Amino acid sequence: MYLRLMEILRILLIVTPAIFFVGCQDSDSPITQKQSRKSISVENRLNLKENLPVKSIYIGWRTNFQEILDTLEKYGANAVVIDVKDDFGKLFPDLPVTYNEKNRFISNGDFKSLIQKLKENKIYTIARIVALKEFIRDDLCIKKEDGSVMIDKEKMSWMDPKNERVLQYLDEICSAAVKIGFDEVQLDYVRFSSYSKLYRDGIKGHIPNRSRIDAINNLIDRISSSVHKLGGKLSVCVFGCTIEGSVDTPDKKNQTEKSSEILGQDYIEIAKRADYICPMIYPSHYPKYTPRGVKEPDLEPYKTVSVCMELSNDMFDTASEKDLKAKVRPYLQAFTAKWLKKHLQYGEKEINDQIRAVLDSGTTKQWGLFHMSGRYP
Repeated sequence: MYLRLMEILRILLIVTPAIFFVGCQDSDSPITQKQSRKSISVENRLNLKENLPVKSIYIGWRTNFQEILDTLEKYGANAVVIDVKDDFGKLFPDLPVTYNEKNRFISNGDFKSLIQKLKENKIYTIARIVALKEFIRDDLCIKKEDGSVMIDKEKMSWMDPKNERVLQYLDEICSAAVKIGFDEVQLDYVRFSSYSKLYRDGIKGHIPNRSRIDAINNLIDRISSSVHKLGGKLSVCVFGCTIEGSVDTPDKKNQTEKSSEILGQDYIEIAKRADYICPMIYPSHYPKYTPRGVKEPDLEPYKTVSVCMELSNDMFDTASEKDLKAKVRPYLQAFTAKWLKKHLQYGEKEINDQIRAVLDSGTTKQWGLFHMSGRYP
């Protein structure tokens, strides 16, 4: 009898821990839930391209596919930015919009083939739309009382975002870009001229400062709605100065005014509306001792970008997290600012230093490289 009781006890000591261990592996256990979430996350990253950090290069009108692939590989990028409405107002070939013959872009490049190859190689495609700077559609530009087009100190003319015809025109272009296969629309120059005198009293189309912010926000809301309905994403480029509060312009008189009111770009308001906000934090574009006391910004790319990312973090910290929609994807300098008397030659090291500064900030893993030519060192 005694031996039988001892045998039963021995069996219980072996079986009970095993039952407890199996019970812990139930689907309700924290361990199983954690593993399940991890598996779903990995699957999503593989199947949903938009969940991957977007790392882009601007290629403009370049169509040499191998050259594009080489640059993407060199910098570990996975996306390209292509001009769909360029700095002069020319439009992407075969864009399904109502053309004015003056703004039809004629190119020897095979863009249909390029887009197809990019898609086949799972490269994320971004359509750059230069929104309000315009050199062709005089009928949509801000004018003087005599009807002539207003030109600012940088010899640029601008469309009026309060004009319904302007909104319709941009809406049509952005929607068409998504329809032909672009994953994302990126609005550039979605701002007013930095020279406030362009909008002074007495000029036809004068727009008070605060109303400029409202006008830009309205434009972004409208484009965002159209692009999202078609399944695309929206990013918005903003001046780097909008995350510090100074004005990035050679007109020193404007330096005392708030950049958001002059440009119509409110960093937080735009972050509430776009999927991505892209501050152009090029070191060469900051004067001495900015941002936040950097003595020679162009000579210190890592430090300058680091400080800019800190400023962006500070701006986001002041806003309610639930209101913020956009992810930050800064544009980085991939060109040499030869116009500066004292400048740094930007090559692979300087570009990678800026990328490292973005990643070290802990804010985002996304970034974009810009070189006007679309070719990179």
